[in-house]
Amino acid sequence: MLSWKGGIRLKTLDPGVVLANRYRIVKVLGTGGTSTVYLADDAKLNGKRWALKEIRFDPKDAGRFMAEAGMMTRLNHAHLPDIVDVFGAESGYCGYVVMDYIEGPTLKEQFEQYGRKLPVRLVAGYALQLCEVLRYLHEGHEKPIIYRDLKPSNIMIDRSGLIKLVDFGIARSFTEGSSADTVRIGTVGFAAPEQFGESQSDVRTDLYSLGAVMYFLLSGGGYYYSMQKPLRQLNADVPDMIAAIVGKLLRTDPQERFQSAAEVKRSLERWLQSESGGDSAVPSALGAPSAPKVVVVCSLYPGAGATFTALGIAKALEIFGYGSAVIEGPRDSPELYGLLFGERNMPAGYRYYTETDTPGAVWGQEAVAWYPLPPQSGGETSWSAERRLMLFYKTKKPFIVIDAGTQWLSADYAGVTDEADTIVAVVDPFVHKLAFPQAAARIKELERLAAAGKQIHYIANKTPQSSSCREWYQLLPQTAICAIPFIDHETAVGACWNGTLVQDRPEVLRVLEKSLQPLLSGWAPRRGRKRWGWLGRRGDADS
Repeated sequence: MLSWKGGIRLKTLDPGVVLANRYRIVKVLGTGGTSTVYLADDAKLNGKRWALKEIRFDPKDAGRFMAEAGMMTRLNHAHLPDIVDVFGAESGYCGYVVMDYIEGPTLKEQFEQYGRKLPVRLVAGYALQLCEVLRYLHEGHEKPIIYRDLKPSNIMIDRSGLIKLVDFGIARSFTEGSSADTVRIGTVGFAAPEQFGESQSDVRTDLYSLGAVMYFLLSGGGYYYSMQKPLRQLNADVPDMIAAIVGKLLRTDPQERFQSAAEVKRSLERWLQSESGGDSAVPSALGAPSAPKVVVVCSLYPGAGATFTALGIAKALEIFGYGSAVIEGPRDSPELYGLLFGERNMPAGYRYYTETDTPGAVWGQEAVAWYPLPPQSGGETSWSAERRLMLFYKTKKPFIVIDAGTQWLSADYAGVTDEADTIVAVVDPFVHKLAFPQAAARIKELERLAAAGKQIHYIANKTPQSSSCREWYQLLPQTAICAIPFIDHETAVGACWNGTLVQDRPEVLRVLEKSLQPLLSGWAPRRGRKRWGWLGRRGDADS
C-alpha cells in the first residue's frame, strides 16, 4: 500500500510490491532521512536479488538524484557496487537505483560484533582497500570525485573480506577555481573541518575522513573532533607508525595532511611489511587485495632484456594462476607489436591505449592482455596519471606489468615509478655497462626510490650456466632476487619462425616458472590455473 503526503511517503513499501514490472520487494534493508534500501527479487532473472534504493526528493531536486545515479553508473571498481538500473525520477517525488546486493555487515556492525575492538592489522587492511577506491575516485576521472561521507556505516564488507563503498548521496566532482562547496554537508565526527567552513572540499577531505574512521575503529568508538586526543592516549596498543599515519590524516590544515590516497597507501604498506618481517606480499585485508599490483620492469642499460623479462613475468604469473596486463610504456622504438606478430594477430576492432580512452577488443588470451604501442608511434605517447589509472582499472587484471625499457627516467614516465608497487631492474652479464653514465643515473634513481620505501628488485638475465661466471652478481648494486638462464639462440629463432613468443615454448616456460618463483611468491600465493581475474574475487575455480 503506497501512502504519500506532500510528496513524502508515509510508510515503506510492503513485501510483494513489484516496481517497474520487474523488482519484487522482499524486505527493508535499511532506512535513512531521505532514502530506503530494499532487498528485491528479479522477476526476469530467476534467483537473482538486488539492493533497490528508493531516494525521496523535492521535485526541484530531481536533477540531483539523476546526478548521483549518473555518477554511479559510470563507476567501475571492485570496491563499488555495480548499478544495473535507474528509474522512477519522472514521478517528481522519488527515484530508484538498482545495484548489487552485498551480503555482509557494514563496518559499523562488524565493529560492534568485535566488541568495539578491531585488530590493528585488520583496520590497516581495510584502510588499504579504502585507499584503493579513493585513489580511483580521485584520480581515475577527468574531474576528481569527492565522496565526502566516508564513515563506518557507509562501508560494507562482503563474504570474502572486500569492502564496498556505498551511498553516493553527497559525492561531488571537484571544481577547479571554486572557493567553497555549494552545500555544506557531511556526518559530524567523520567530516573534515572544511566541509563546515568556507573552503571547498577536495581529495584531502576524504583523506581526513579516512583518518577519522581509523581513529573511531582503533579508539573504541571515539570521535577525534570532540576528543582532540592523540590516538595512543586512548589505545596504547596502537603502533607508533599507525598512530602517526592517523594523526597526519586528521590535521586541520589540508596542506599538512597526506596529499593523495596513494601516499597513504604506501605508508600503510610500509607498516604492514615491517609487521610481516619484510614480506612483500601485503594483503589489503584478510589476504584479499583488489587493486591491480603495478610492476614496472626496467633496464639499467640497453640490451639487458626488460621486454623479455616483462613478458616472462606475465607468463609465469599465468602458471601461478594470476592474470596480467602487459603495457608497453613510451619509447622511441616500439617492439611489442612486432613480437606479437601484430599484422597477423591483432584482433579486429582493437584500439591502442594511446589513441582512445574507450577500449575496443582485448588483445590476448584470457590470462594475459597485451597493450602494445602503435608500431610507428615514435615515442609520442600521452600518458597522464589520470589516463594511466583509467587504463589500469579497465584491464580488470590483478597485475599490471609495465615494460619501461631504458627510457623510464624520461618525462614520459613522470610519476610512474612513484605510483608503482614494485620496480624490477634487469641486468645482464655485460657488467661493464654499469659504468655508463646513464646506468649510474638509473641506479641513483633506484636508490632514491628504495630510500622512500619503494620495493626494488634486481633480476639477473641471460645468466651463463657456468658457476664461475656468476661472480658478476657481486658487482650488482643490490643482490638479485632471481636469475634467468641464457636462452639459446636456436630456441629464440625457432619461436620466431613459428610465429610465437619464445616465452610460450614449453622448455622456456619451465625455466621461467622456476627462475621467477622467488619474485612471484613474494607477491601472491600460488594457486591453480584458470583463476585469472581480480585477486580476492569469489567464484574463481581451480582447474
